Amino acid sequence: MKQLSAALIVTSLLLLCGCHHRFVSQHAVNTVVSVPPAAGTGLDLASRFRAASEIRSSPEIENAMAKLAIDAASEGNTSITTKCLNAITMDPLKDNTAAKVALILAKKGKGKEAVDIATAMSTQPLRDATLSEIAGTK
Repeated sequence: MKQLSAALIVTSLLLLCGCHHRFVSQHAVNTVVSVPPAAGTGLDLASRFRAASEIRSSPEIENAMAKLAIDAASEGNTSITTKCLNAITMDPLKDNTAAKVALILAKKGKGKEAVDIATAMSTQPLRDATLSEIAGTK
């Protein structure tokens, strides 16, 4: 939180003095995006999903959804995981993320959901490799 406050103060001061806009914007974006939620008190997954859904830039929303899908799977939240995967449109990113979250969910004892996610993958070799690993044959 201190990092975010400091970034906002610096950004405000730079804007007031008329310093270069590109530097301010890039620095503010990099700083805000890199601030993780505080342990135990950060934003809940639903709020993070809502925030990610509001991103306008295609590459940014895709990457945000992929990261959030992995975080949601790590917490065992299959609903948010599935919503995030459905929001990803770039096939390589979607399938790679799906493979990761399917394996995470399988390790968390959510086998049905893991298999459902893996079978929905469009890249056949990655799909089969993920299913093999879930089945314990790989």
